[in-house]
Amino acid sequence: KQFQRLRNIKQLGTIDYAGWSNTSYSVAYLARQMVSHLKATQPRLEITDRDVDCVEIAGLCHDLGHGPWSHLWDGLFMPAALKGRRWHHEEGSEMMFNDIIEERKIPIPVKDQLFIKALIAGDHSRTPYEKQFLFDIVANKRNGFDVDKFDYIHRDNHLIGAPISFPLSCLIGSSRVIDNQICYNIKDASHIYDLADSRFKLYKTIYNNVTSKAVNYMITDALLAADPFMQIAQRVFNPKQYLTLTDDIMPQIEATTDPHLADARTIFERIHNRDRYECVSTKIIEWPLRNIFKEQISGPRIVEAARKLCFDEVHPSSLTTSGSKGIGSLENADVIVDFSTVHYGMKEKNPMDFVRFYSMEHPDSKDIITFSFDPHLRSNTLPLGSLASLNAEPRLYSSIAPPTYFAQVILTIYPKKKELSRLVQAGYGAVLASIEDSLDSDCGQLGYSG
Repeated sequence: KQFQRLRNIKQLGTIDYAGWSNTSYSVAYLARQMVSHLKATQPRLEITDRDVDCVEIAGLCHDLGHGPWSHLWDGLFMPAALKGRRWHHEEGSEMMFNDIIEERKIPIPVKDQLFIKALIAGDHSRTPYEKQFLFDIVANKRNGFDVDKFDYIHRDNHLIGAPISFPLSCLIGSSRVIDNQICYNIKDASHIYDLADSRFKLYKTIYNNVTSKAVNYMITDALLAADPFMQIAQRVFNPKQYLTLTDDIMPQIEATTDPHLADARTIFERIHNRDRYECVSTKIIEWPLRNIFKEQISGPRIVEAARKLCFDEVHPSSLTTSGSKGIGSLENADVIVDFSTVHYGMKEKNPMDFVRFYSMEHPDSKDIITFSFDPHLRSNTLPLGSLASLNAEPRLYSSIAPPTYFAQVILTIYPKKKELSRLVQAGYGAVLASIEDSLDSDCGQLGYSG
């Protein structure tokens, strides 16, 4: 039941492509493939059948804790519904895993259960007596490259019509353990970087699509309106209640006649009628400037600026007469200011700086050859005995210079009522202009608007 529940939860929330469902089975398959490969090729690691099974089970169960619409649940709804209480779906995954063991009376030793849950969390400190490199497979906190990322990046690029040609089986076959962490053949450095680059592009262009994000906020508002009467958020702490909490919560609310749920039903009706929250502006903010914008752009400031524009008698604008009619109904809660960080996997840092590579000339070396190209050499490797290094040079994995910062912030503004769109857009424009005026002129254009 705990696994079947995931059939009724969209993996990417309101983004709807055929095939975008939960991928626990494929992650489990890839996890077993990788650990089995390491076991077969590096017997000195002393990987046991028990290790293989635990890693596979962790891959299978890592997403059991997803709530309705997946990341919408723990990214938007839960922080608003349970203020002051941080909750992530991995916490729910561990709870549901415990429930399966108890309900089915599965004879898994307690030590193995603790190991599996630590693998799901990607936290080696919880079971420091286990092999550390195994924690790089399902939830890699070292550099972000794990079979879960491999799976969804390949899957989603395929579904949007931009498939990655490099097969995952080759990447798994390239993996080796050196100095207690998983490393890859230097010839595959470009493929590793392409995964990180693809992740960035997916988040920037697909996962943060302005229309689907607008619907995400509408669903969140509907759930928040219903939560005081249905105790939706509290169900995450009870596995039996959480078992029935899926995307089906929407039709359940719509089917009621309870007057307390009228506001939630109204929002869901707007979604069906395509009367969505309207995006009035979006802007890419470069990483060094993110805090300036986060500190100075907010719903209340936009409302304040819109009011000032409407009633400015000294410098009247087109909103002075037309906008003043609706300004009385504009409230702080009517404006959504969304800041979404998109990155290559390690926030502003280059994830490749945290990945180690090996040369086939020294596959068992604890150190790694410094890789650089010499146009006078026929091969792209240096002679034996070259200086050891830990990382690949950027020119080995990218034909263009890598960015200075490997993260950006997408700022998006949504009014919740379409009749207030012009007011909100003007208020935001005024706030944005004041920010740009306050910055040094040599900053130039601070991103772009769309």
